[in-house]
Amino acid sequence: MAGGKVEGANVEGGKVDGDGVWPKHSPAHDTPDSSSAARLLQPGAVAPTPGLVPHAAFAGLLENLAAHSLVKVVGGVDGEPRFGMLETIREFALERLRERGEEAQIQRRHTGCFLALAEEAAPELRSHDQIVWLDRMETEIDNFREAMRWTLARDSLETAARIAAALDSFWELRDYLPEGRRWLEALYLQRDQLAPQVRARLCHVLAWLRCLLGDGPAPTLYEESMQWYEQLGDTVAAARVGVDLGWYTIGIASEQARALLERGLATLEPAGDRLGASWALHGLALMATGNHNADRQRSLLEQSLALRRAAGDRQGIAWALVGLIQHALRCGDTVAARAFNADRLLLERELRHKYGEIACLLTFANIDAASGHYADALDHTSAAEQIAQHAAMEWEVIETRMQRAWLALRAGETAHATELASQVLNELRRFDRTLRYAHLIRGIGVHRLWIGFVTEASALIEEAFELDRTLGGDTRDDPFVFGCVAYHCGDFASAQTMFEQDLLLMRASGNPIAIADTLTWLGRTLTARGMPRAGLPHLRESITFLPHNHDLATPALEALAVCSSALGDQARAACLWGAAAIQRERLQCSMWPVDRPAYERDIAACRAALGDEAFDAAWQAGRALTWEQAVAEALALGDQITPPAKGEPLHATIPLDQ
Repeated sequence: MAGGKVEGANVEGGKVDGDGVWPKHSPAHDTPDSSSAARLLQPGAVAPTPGLVPHAAFAGLLENLAAHSLVKVVGGVDGEPRFGMLETIREFALERLRERGEEAQIQRRHTGCFLALAEEAAPELRSHDQIVWLDRMETEIDNFREAMRWTLARDSLETAARIAAALDSFWELRDYLPEGRRWLEALYLQRDQLAPQVRARLCHVLAWLRCLLGDGPAPTLYEESMQWYEQLGDTVAAARVGVDLGWYTIGIASEQARALLERGLATLEPAGDRLGASWALHGLALMATGNHNADRQRSLLEQSLALRRAAGDRQGIAWALVGLIQHALRCGDTVAARAFNADRLLLERELRHKYGEIACLLTFANIDAASGHYADALDHTSAAEQIAQHAAMEWEVIETRMQRAWLALRAGETAHATELASQVLNELRRFDRTLRYAHLIRGIGVHRLWIGFVTEASALIEEAFELDRTLGGDTRDDPFVFGCVAYHCGDFASAQTMFEQDLLLMRASGNPIAIADTLTWLGRTLTARGMPRAGLPHLRESITFLPHNHDLATPALEALAVCSSALGDQARAACLWGAAAIQRERLQCSMWPVDRPAYERDIAACRAALGDEAFDAAWQAGRALTWEQAVAEALALGDQITPPAKGEPLHATIPLDQ
């Protein structure tokens, strides 16, 4: 017979939707009378108590009920038997409990036991035994839901808040983030009724879940949590929150971020908090950017990884590997990046963490695309989409489909890319207007911009900006994006202002990829305004900022060719265009369609000035250069040039709406 579900199991909508079950190890009454049977058939499961052997009579009662199909035996963690029942039988038992006036007493016992289990599990979920504990928590998820639902219905908020906060690692690592956040958001609305310690913990966990979901402002929650912990004199807990806030503010308020991370490390390391200290080290590594800090960054990341390995936290190890992947890519070492990502993928699969597995596959796709392996990138993206579909992770399905749209555009399949992005936009419109929605809308807008639909792109980007501003989202990327829109509308003065603002923000953030990209765009804009001498230093810095990242540096090489032609050095310009063309062929990376008309006009003007024979010779010479030789040729441009002087634009970019 099929088992009945626990009443209220679907109140908040989670991943698991299985039978209501009782673990084998359960508190029991002394004799198996009808009252004991009624108590046994309560909503949810009686809490497991490690090491408690059931009373023989209680075990006999269960066997008797199972023999009469009133209870069924199902498998639990490590094969431990558990017991479930039909919904109708459970409702009958509930009626008997109510008649005897014992329902509330049984519910309180049930809730108390599962509160104890959740708080016992909290540290274990980040330990060497975390998989065993994660499995156990997943087995008991309906019991936790029932305990929180029952206490919330009776305004016993503190118990519900303690359970929801204690399960923070479980919400994250078993892909229950949306459900966990819903419980915590509901409790946060009534936070004034919570004890300070509980309130501080609730704010910290909710802020973290908001960050993981990329949806909802987090800084005020971190600050509220820190203030409560400081008032309570809990310096270690306050330092943990400070480290998380430091991570969030990297690139927004870098000096504040550094101070929080350094203070956190100074507090957590002596306290023996390996996970907190490792997180602080990782954050400081992110701030150690630039070519001159590469060795220090790797050292900090390796220290962070060592602490996480010592703690046995597989997810922490996976996070540390993300840092090493990013470091390897910045150094141009795709072999090491792939190896680190393969290690991370094994850990995510061992944890059965679908979000992490999807992220690993998309990382492989990005490495493939940057290396010119378009087919492999598409395979990895499709695999990620299949996982998201199977797990009914709607947002992740949307995001993987948008990744396919970007891959198609990169491969020069403009019509297919346009169709895919349009499908994603139509699907996205049925979602709630959240920060995550705004992020995806902005991405679609930029995708539209690179295709050449400038007016539509501008409207989408503006929509995302307004939503971000309303919901308190991160608007750091907006100057760059609006600068790109202004550039392709031919408003170079506004574009210059936007890119100059963005460059200040990106230098403060220390993100080398973002800095190099903005430098390229600022150099392009100044050249388009008729100020190639002013643009040249930005372009030269851009191409040297990430010397190993050919994918990012190729557009800078092309911009230097335009600048060279504008300065009257057409032979060098043709050579640089040839060098950039061979790089695009090797990387299988097509130019964005919106840039193609200006590119062709610039080359035609250079060819006319130089003559066909000389142009073709210089172009072929550029194609024969190694990457290092091409960079050296680009850097030689302008060595003898006089200070900037205003001139006429080389060309005017025009809107390409279709």
